[in-house]
Amino acid sequence: MSRGRRRPRLTAATTAAGVAIAVMLSGCSMHVDAGSAGARKAEQALADIDGVRSVSGMGTNDLPFAGTVTAFVVTDDDLSDTELRTVTDEVGRWAVQHSGASVTYSARIEADGFGFYVARHRSENTPVLAVVDDLRAGGHWLGGTISSGDGPGAGNGSIQLDVERPSDLVRGWDAVQEVGAASGWKDVSLSADAWNTPETTALSRRNPDYSISNADSRTNDVNGDPSAEVAAYRAVTAKHTVTSASVQPGRLHVHLDDAADIADTAALIKQAAPETAALVDGGIITTDDSADDGERPDPGAYVEANRLARTIDRPGVSAIVLRPAWVTVTADGTDNALSAAATLAAASPAKPIQTLEVGSSKAALEDRGEDGLLLSGSPSRFSDAVDVGRELTGFLPTRVSLFDATASVSVSVAKVEDASALAAALKPVLPDGTRLAVDIAGQPVETSADLTLHDGALSVDALRSESQRNDTRTRLGNAVRDAWNG
Repeated sequence: MSRGRRRPRLTAATTAAGVAIAVMLSGCSMHVDAGSAGARKAEQALADIDGVRSVSGMGTNDLPFAGTVTAFVVTDDDLSDTELRTVTDEVGRWAVQHSGASVTYSARIEADGFGFYVARHRSENTPVLAVVDDLRAGGHWLGGTISSGDGPGAGNGSIQLDVERPSDLVRGWDAVQEVGAASGWKDVSLSADAWNTPETTALSRRNPDYSISNADSRTNDVNGDPSAEVAAYRAVTAKHTVTSASVQPGRLHVHLDDAADIADTAALIKQAAPETAALVDGGIITTDDSADDGERPDPGAYVEANRLARTIDRPGVSAIVLRPAWVTVTADGTDNALSAAATLAAASPAKPIQTLEVGSSKAALEDRGEDGLLLSGSPSRFSDAVDVGRELTGFLPTRVSLFDATASVSVSVAKVEDASALAAALKPVLPDGTRLAVDIAGQPVETSADLTLHDGALSVDALRSESQRNDTRTRLGNAVRDAWNG
């Protein structure tokens, strides 16, 4: 019977990075570092069980003579159902027998890529093992995670299947539905996940690029029926290249390789699933709909953001991320950043947009101070931000932030003597009320100067304490102030 693809034998060091059976242990001896000692003890003991490939312990010393430990164990590939049951029983028995007043053990096993926690009682493992056995026997999957919420007969569980290729996603969903129906659980949370480049270890697989789930992210209910959304997803993938997707009951979000296919894809979804809330983006435009359960916005909330994105989807712009009230743009270099920002300002952004943000590189957008130009602001002041940024291209890295209630600019000069050139560049465009931070390239942040423009005059901000004062900071602040005030 096929159990899926053969995996290379892993060492204990590899499993510590995130593969396998997690056994939590709390202080098993009078060792002062009980967690660390317990981890070593678990590694030695569990590694001797037939069918165990590797074990790695992770200990936490909570108190003197007490602690917690997580041990990760991977079984040999292609164990029979009976052999896996035996390994599970022995691991669970060891954990229970070695638990005491200062030590508690729990376990998570990975077999052929499928991970599950080991319950304290043998009967509680039966429904989980049945699901694991079905999935191991049913196809060439990467693996997955299976859990039972409340022990035997509790009636609820969770089955996540990881597939090897995005093209296997729907087939994987069909399989996990079938296994879920046979599980005996009344309420089962189901998902099939895929990655463009899968992680090699099960515990490091996070944030799949593709997912089909029976959980609607806008509600607390599970066991929804995403059949209409799956049908729409099939129709889209049959015609266009999809690079990521989230398929849920009542909601479908797909990202296309080519933004030119957005309109046709939206029409395909409307035809196959007319009641579905559909988000479609593509190319360099990505819609960020991440939010807490019950709070994900409807597609209509992105209408204005999408309108703005279309005005700057062009060469020189490498990424556009949309939220209902926020547009973030990554440009290729300072000139392209200024051009894109000017276009956004000229497009007259309307509600619900509250923030516009344009960076001259990914590093600038991440606000790493050593790189490029970053412009941000509210729609009413973004044009002013562009004007300020345009005058400061000789003083990079530069950050310009102009909002309705706050205004700040940070710049870098090569030396104190550049204060006159900086003041000349800023004087025609710097809005009153702006806080100005000036630093010297390559100097510690403690030497930077903070000033504020009020009623046309620039003043040096008072330091919080005299200990913050130093020669360079004083000279720089005074030089900028004097150059501005004349």
